[in-house]
Amino acid sequence: MAGSYYEVLTRSKDKTQQQHADYYTRKPGEWHGKTADYLGLRGPVSQEDFERLLIGQSSSGEELVQAGVNGGRRAGYDYTFSAPKSFSILTELFAKPELKEQLYAAHARAVKTTLDYLEKHYAQARITRAGETRTIDTGNLLYATFIENTSREHDPQVHTHSVIFNVTRRPDGQFRAIMNEPLHNHKMFLGQVYRNELAQQVAELGFTVEQKPKGLFEIKGMPEAIIEEFSTRSDQIETAMDRLRQRYPAMAATKLRELAALETRNAKKDIAQSDLRRNWQQRLAQFKIAPERLLEQLRAQESITRKAENHIDRALDLLTQEESVVSREQLLAAALKLSLGRKTVGELQVEMGAAKNLRTVTENKLFTSRQMQLLERDIVRQ
Repeated sequence: MAGSYYEVLTRSKDKTQQQHADYYTRKPGEWHGKTADYLGLRGPVSQEDFERLLIGQSSSGEELVQAGVNGGRRAGYDYTFSAPKSFSILTELFAKPELKEQLYAAHARAVKTTLDYLEKHYAQARITRAGETRTIDTGNLLYATFIENTSREHDPQVHTHSVIFNVTRRPDGQFRAIMNEPLHNHKMFLGQVYRNELAQQVAELGFTVEQKPKGLFEIKGMPEAIIEEFSTRSDQIETAMDRLRQRYPAMAATKLRELAALETRNAKKDIAQSDLRRNWQQRLAQFKIAPERLLEQLRAQESITRKAENHIDRALDLLTQEESVVSREQLLAAALKLSLGRKTVGELQVEMGAAKNLRTVTENKLFTSRQMQLLERDIVRQ
């Protein structure tokens, strides 16, 4: 889930920068984003290029982004997209090579679609003209993706670290630091974009999505006991949340989860894949279930029917019961949760144009319903 491990990488003079580079480049990664095209970065991520970009330099050593007033600057942001536990268990423990490749490809496409959306809608920089500083859209970012298959406690956990570097190219051709507010403010929404994309891919591979609270999902038919066996990290976080909730009763659940994740995070250690799989198979043996049988069980689940329903209208009705106007992200996030397993963010954006009840308030940034608009007009008249 986007933001479940959201880390600001900070420039420093000690070994921290080197440690970040070692962590991310120990496994093959790939360059992405339109800024990568401007900088001539293609294919695998090298540690040398990664290190240079963390300090704001191009691969040739040219300074792209200057340090801040006190000599410090954000090096970048880590968005982590983590697949549901049932997806990871299916991929790592039950899928044959061809299916495993398809599942990893589905995850990669969901991540790429989400980051493309982020780049298109939230890439911004500042520009100063005639003494006036304003924010402008740039539409380009530079990011490197690194895929992993285990949690910190060495359970199956397919996830991708997406390191977004603190550089973008403005329309005038100058490279500048990116605005961090849009990236931070919309991380939960982007997590939902990823889940809907992945759910769609899972359905196309013949599995059924089972909706869970808060916009989450699992693959229907995966035994709950197996999910619990391989959810050590989740158990640690939940236990820590219970403890922290007593200390901070007014803190929001999302913030509690972030704090619990940080508090319980151990240093990640490398373990050979052969040793990991041996351990997984030993733990799986207690359930006495054959991989072929489980796959049959998962594919025998009743699929979700794709109805010709306008989820934007439904989401708008629900949201305007509490608020008179809603943002684009609020509307799309609610519609994504309602249509999980049925629609993606791209389909919902098209649906916005056909929504009968939707009314624009300010330049595609705030919206309301037809009923709420009429009510507000009546209030003004009175």
